Amino acid sequence: MHAHLREEVGVHACGGEPMDAGPEVRRLETAALRFRTQGRMTQAYPLYARAAELAEAADPDEASKLWGRAGACALEAGDADAAAACFRKAVELVSLDHLDRHGRLTRLYANLTAALYQASRIREAWDAGRQALLLAEEGGRPRAIAQALYNLGLAERYLGAFDEAAKLFREARAAYLEAGMASQAADALHNLGWVHGDRGEFDAAEAALDQAGDEKAALGEPRARIRVERARLQLLRGDWVGSLVETLEVIDTAESLTDPDTYLQALLVAADASRADDLAVALGYARMAVELAVSLGRPPALLDLLPLVVRLHAEADLTLDGRLQALAAEMYARRHGLHIPVDFSLGIGSTRRVIPHHGKEG
Repeated sequence: MHAHLREEVGVHACGGEPMDAGPEVRRLETAALRFRTQGRMTQAYPLYARAAELAEAADPDEASKLWGRAGACALEAGDADAAAACFRKAVELVSLDHLDRHGRLTRLYANLTAALYQASRIREAWDAGRQALLLAEEGGRPRAIAQALYNLGLAERYLGAFDEAAKLFREARAAYLEAGMASQAADALHNLGWVHGDRGEFDAAEAALDQAGDEKAALGEPRARIRVERARLQLLRGDWVGSLVETLEVIDTAESLTDPDTYLQALLVAADASRADDLAVALGYARMAVELAVSLGRPPALLDLLPLVVRLHAEADLTLDGRLQALAAEMYARRHGLHIPVDFSLGIGSTRRVIPHHGKEG
């Protein structure tokens, strides 16, 4: 499931005119914008980051803006860890006399939450999400409140707090509907169905997923991800065959093939649904899913996938290889907030990532 991002802000808003951070900063920013306009985020991100570093001493607010743009490009390029580091720097540099300090911090914490969630750094995402919600509520910003509730719900689900997650998704849906954001409201309902399934409330899950699917269809938006969740629900109810049939149909759709996150979720369900019939096939799907998840920058779906991989190996009387053991240890560290270093000199770590709903950079 994807976190929601804030919309981009293209203006510089601080107390008075921005100081000239130097011609080199302007050249880097211009080049970064050119690459970004062309969709070349892997080239744009390090240029924005370098411009931000050079601007910090002369104009912290300008540097904050540039770090925000670097973070947005890094996230779209597939490097959520680098994006999170950029958004943290952007937060740190917002000056006390910034004309819209509160609004800027609200947007930056929202984007920081989304980046941390995409990197499977769930405990850190929860911390940032709480700050984002507090700022949104203080500012009375309905859309920001809805987004913060939604993103916190995602974090609570992966921390195992299903009751709190369900509550947050209900509140997020109500807030999105009040703000006239129908697509995001459908996302919240979809995720509420996801959590109902986790809690064993299968009828409620089915009702939520059906309604979310209808709402997405009315908007002319894709429904493959909801179909995968319906297949997961069939699996939870014990219908292994029906689940696998539905999942394989989704895998063959054009939508799944163009959306690697949907494809990943489908592979996860296919692996689980194949266990009862053919462990070798299940392991094949699971290994494909692991490789895809790693290539996508270790998204939260990997937190669901790895326990399944462990079970499949145990059932097949196989030992986890060293790489899988290391990956499991890394994902444990990510979920629980242990340090993830980022080296800006290395650039983007992966080249393909589906981005959450676009929003303001700050």
